[in-house]
Amino acid sequence: MEKKRYLYNEIASLALKRHKMAFISGPRQVGKTTLSKSYAADTDAFIYKNWDESSFRKLWH
Repeated sequence: MEKKRYLYNEIASLALKRHKMAFISGPRQVGKTTLSKSYAADTDAFIYKNWDESSFRKLWH
C-alpha cells in the first residue's frame, strides 16, 4: 500500500482552490510522478499530462 506523502494534502488543497493547470517540478526520483498520478486517481477533476510527451508540448508552442 502506498503511503500518502506529506505534500499530498497541500497540493490537493491548492488544486481545489485554483482550478488551473499546475506544474510539479523538482529533483529526479523524489516522487513527482507518483504524487501526480495518485492525486489523479483520487479525483475526477484532474488530468495527468507528462511534459516529456512531444504531442502534449506541441499544444503549447
